[in-house]
Amino acid sequence: MEDFVYICDNTYTHDEIRTMEFQLLKTLKFDLSFASPAGFCAKFSCLANADRRASFLAQYLVDLTMQDYVFLKYIPSEIAASCVVLALHTLDLPHWNAALAAQTGYQLDFLLKDCVPALHLMLRKVPEGALQALRSRYSAPALLAVATAVPKATLPPHV
Repeated sequence: MEDFVYICDNTYTHDEIRTMEFQLLKTLKFDLSFASPAGFCAKFSCLANADRRASFLAQYLVDLTMQDYVFLKYIPSEIAASCVVLALHTLDLPHWNAALAAQTGYQLDFLLKDCVPALHLMLRKVPEGALQALRSRYSAPALLAVATAVPKATLPPHV
């Protein structure tokens, strides 16, 4: 709190800042959460019966999208669904099922139109890209070295 008072150049007191914070939280009804691709990814991986390697690969893809402005045009659930599809395809696992379609509301054809191809292109460019911290992190044995998975030359087939 002292830092806030200092930043405000002592324009507000501790109590005034606390009162304003409470008013903001009350206005927002204490709802400070937001939907992120990571949360959807975990749920969708379970629905897809993904093994640990596929789940880690899907999460790696989600993390990669956070570094690319191209993915700002997609909503979090679409990114997550596309990451799960591409992760499963990359590891030669069944990439879509009725439970995923029902729970996500996404049909594979919709995902394959735009988001999955964008992810696929991004994944293929990662090895020569400048941002290698995530690749290094997800190459660790604890995360089953999913960053070393070689992306397929083709996209998943339509169901």
